[in-house]
Amino acid sequence: MIINDWDQVFTQQYGHDFPGTYLCVDTEFTGSNERDDLIVEIGHTMGEDGQVVDEMNVVLNWYPTKHVQESWLDYKLNTMRHVVGTGWRLTPAVVKEEGIDPIKALRFYYKLFATWTKRGLPFVAQNGMTADERLLRGNFNRFLNKPFEFPANGYFGTGGRCK
Repeated sequence: MIINDWDQVFTQQYGHDFPGTYLCVDTEFTGSNERDDLIVEIGHTMGEDGQVVDEMNVVLNWYPTKHVQESWLDYKLNTMRHVVGTGWRLTPAVVKEEGIDPIKALRFYYKLFATWTKRGLPFVAQNGMTADERLLRGNFNRFLNKPFEFPANGYFGTGGRCK
């Protein structure tokens, strides 16, 4: 849920100020279809008591997996570069060179998000409900057979960068 005003449940949980403890999440993906597209980069910034305590960003290399054809992934990454512009750094060469095992990365983030949710702490993301949540849900379901959604009254949508 995007919090545009402090509803009663949210106010009871967090008060009237932005929480000092939160998990900022961002993903990059091959397209917007949660059933077919892939997360190719995921990262987080963890804030506790108003201080950044952890940051990580990983590129997911789907090339050596059985899940995609190389020509399809080349096409999708190059198409995203045309859509996003020269700021899109995830070329096929970058994904192959910097990328890690995508299933291990998804397992790590699924556990991190489950732990964060269990603690009752909020998530922050830019376009999280319209993009990140859908692609996380699709990839977690497809490759880990696990459900995902940001917790109700536990998500902030931002119009800018997280940090």
